[in-house]
Amino acid sequence: MPLTYDIFTASAGQTDFAVAFPYIDVSHIKCSIDGAGTTAFSVNTSTNTLTLNVAATGGEKVRVFRQTPGRSTGDADLIVDFQDGSVLTESDLDTSQKQLLYLAQEAQETGQAALPVDAFGNYDANFKRITNLGSANDDNDAVRKSYVDSLALYGQAASDPQTWTVLGNEFTGTTGDITYVMGDPEPFSTNDNLFIVALDGYLQRPGVDFTITELTGVYTLTLKMGTAVIASDAIITVQNFGVSRNVYEQPFIMANQTSPALTAKGVTGATAPVLDVENETGTTVASVNLAGEITSATLSVSGNATVGGNAAVTGSITSSTLTATTINATDLNVTDDLTVTDDVTVGGDLAVTGNVTSSNGIVVTGNTTATGGKFIATNSNDLSEARFYKNTGYTQIMATDNAGLEVRKNSSTTLNRQYANGQFRIYNPDDSNDFIYNNPANAGANNIALSVYANGNPQASLYGNGRIVKTGTATGSTDVLNQSELDARFFQLSDKTTTGTQLLTSLNNMITVINGLNTNKTYLYIILAGADTTYVRRLAGFGMSKPSGITYDTVGNNNYAYRFIQLD
Repeated sequence: MPLTYDIFTASAGQTDFAVAFPYIDVSHIKCSIDGAGTTAFSVNTSTNTLTLNVAATGGEKVRVFRQTPGRSTGDADLIVDFQDGSVLTESDLDTSQKQLLYLAQEAQETGQAALPVDAFGNYDANFKRITNLGSANDDNDAVRKSYVDSLALYGQAASDPQTWTVLGNEFTGTTGDITYVMGDPEPFSTNDNLFIVALDGYLQRPGVDFTITELTGVYTLTLKMGTAVIASDAIITVQNFGVSRNVYEQPFIMANQTSPALTAKGVTGATAPVLDVENETGTTVASVNLAGEITSATLSVSGNATVGGNAAVTGSITSSTLTATTINATDLNVTDDLTVTDDVTVGGDLAVTGNVTSSNGIVVTGNTTATGGKFIATNSNDLSEARFYKNTGYTQIMATDNAGLEVRKNSSTTLNRQYANGQFRIYNPDDSNDFIYNNPANAGANNIALSVYANGNPQASLYGNGRIVKTGTATGSTDVLNQSELDARFFQLSDKTTTGTQLLTSLNNMITVINGLNTNKTYLYIILAGADTTYVRRLAGFGMSKPSGITYDTVGNNNYAYRFIQLD
């Protein structure tokens, strides 16, 4: 079952719908009715119920779904924004992880990573083509355009009919049913009614005088001669109209050097195109209006395309070489180099199999893809370059000068910087004086290899030889101490007060001494014991504790010796 949505078929008068999926905030719960989004609802978080402001009339598809911030345009803010030096709480960490988990679930189920499902449970390609389709095997498989074209018996495209001219001696047999294998061209169909067969100029009747059959890919023409005998020099002509409805003699040939081969003429004030090109479904894919403007879903040029003004294409532009002042296109596909002297604005995807070079700028709102090539940005002042490569293995970003690489949030805010000498800095986007500094060249040396800076000053540094230097004061039990803090925590036992020292005493006397110690103080203690009445031989207890925690062994002991040293 879905993890991020539920689709209900509403009954008449129904207003309440269950919210069965988890969410971070109630504002992330959305609703649509028959595919149209609505905000006319409320959510009861106690019962996890969504209530429409206006009751359903019955039969509507009500979709209740979750939309976590971060997947819609302009809605990419993090719910939790961690800050340097802040306390990490379980709640904040859980919320951050939930946001990522929920976004991944929603991307999978709503179509950001696959085809989306509409309100009626059908996949919706949103008027986009499905490419790289495999060959169909079963009846319910989707098929390629080439497969459909190969089966079309009544296509709309104008084309010459298939033709065969055969002599009588090329048939197998001379009387009765004689046969001829139709190899080149291979027939588009075996429908007898779509073939015109003539024997020495006399038309033959489909199904009566001839048949066309196919077996394991072999097409056979059978003439039913009866008792007649075919002459060896008889001429049999065959025409197949199985893929043609309208047949034109091609090519269109110019009458003279100054007259066009084909003219489409408009009328004054015409609002309809002078020329339309339709696909097999009757949808217009290209047109030319009275002013000579060409509108096309796809423009393919095998040579050069030179446009003196603007080229505005809502589909794709494919060209081996394209030169223009301004190009505005949804998809731009160039099979070789693309050189533009002005701005390039692409509303969709930019796919280039060669190199992309621009002396000004390239703005792409979709995806930019370079297959087998590289991206090169050139500084017009000093001609230095920044290059982006994807070779076998690593992705490479390279600058041809010593300035290094820099990543910015905007034109004035630097996020991180990689210097040519190997140094690396990560900046606080709100204050460039706060940053993390890394210099691998100092590894093994008595110089800073990694450091955290605040207001331009190092706060904690790791030197290449292993030294750690910090400026802050330790406050937690797991904090690192510097030398001065460690020195302040050292003490000399000779400076401490010794309370209770006794040799060869009884257990009861020692217990009395322990009970008399200050219960709020910590003591270093050592207790010796033995069975002999003149000396002790064995360690019975040793440690550091408050009086209540002093422990020692009493088994087989008659005499004790002890010392208690107060530490605080």
